[in-house]
Amino acid sequence: MEQIEPGLARLVSELLYEKGYHLVIPSAQGRGIDGRGEFAISIKVAGTEKTRRVDVVAARWDDEQDIRAIAVECKGTVWAVYDGLGQAVQYQSLFDEVYVATPATVGVDSISRPTLVDLGLGHIEVDEDAAEAYVSVVPHAQRPSRFEPHLKAREITPRLALGLTFLEIKPAGRPLRYGFSKDGLSVWYAEEVAGHLQWNCGFDYPSDERGAHEMYMGINVERTEDVKRICGAISAERLQNAFTALSSEYSIEVWYRPTPPTAKEGHKKQISETARTAVADLVIRQLKQCPAKYRPSLWLGLWFERQAWQAFTRPEYRDRLGQIRRDLGPIMAVLEECYG
Repeated sequence: MEQIEPGLARLVSELLYEKGYHLVIPSAQGRGIDGRGEFAISIKVAGTEKTRRVDVVAARWDDEQDIRAIAVECKGTVWAVYDGLGQAVQYQSLFDEVYVATPATVGVDSISRPTLVDLGLGHIEVDEDAAEAYVSVVPHAQRPSRFEPHLKAREITPRLALGLTFLEIKPAGRPLRYGFSKDGLSVWYAEEVAGHLQWNCGFDYPSDERGAHEMYMGINVERTEDVKRICGAISAERLQNAFTALSSEYSIEVWYRPTPPTAKEGHKKQISETARTAVADLVIRQLKQCPAKYRPSLWLGLWFERQAWQAFTRPEYRDRLGQIRRDLGPIMAVLEECYG
């Protein structure tokens, strides 16, 4: 992908926020969400599965049933625009609207307005000197000849609906972070509570077509210093009481991850019987016994296969994630005490 000026994507992001999109990747500063990495999609090109990375992605709830998602390709020269038109057209199968963004020096007339209109693509012109952006060509929404609703439901909606819902249910003032797997297909969102103690949720993309898309939400403790703090200060008795009240459908996982990180994910020890008497002592003991050259982490939460989430409406997403926060709230309170 062509290297683009950060200011181009930043001003496009600002414009999309002004147009009512609540989740924009990459995000503009001061918008309550921050992260690294690019949103990727998996599409078939000439019968072969290809991964494409989108320069800017934005989403908002269109109504109580579905999200509206748009994609923007940012290009710095006329030749780059023409090279990227085919890629932008490919996005039309998954996104409700697709734009091409260029600097003011590469205006819409330099590209050919009729070509963009014929393809159903929109255009965003960015004036970096004036620090503003505006739509100069309005795209076709869900172009009938290309838009495929089932692809949007499979590839786009679950990943962005999670972030939109998390923004709705988290307390005001706590920023939301996001990140991606190396291929850009799996995404996570995290709300820092104290140190690196966080609420998190995410979408795990399958490694092959037979795999199920999985989503999760829970509590995550991911840094060695935070694990040491918790193990040194936590009340096993209070933690046990919180574990005992937790439904057996919740997972408790202790991870040992290599340092420095490698291609391997590390080792996972899953504790499935949350109500047994020694579970709190077992968790603390396993965290303390992390092998050298590995860093321990703790995760508690729920996993869902994609089919269980695909038909969720906005209230259903909000109610489900809110219920998980309420169920895990007593455990979060015990862990948060360790930070004074």
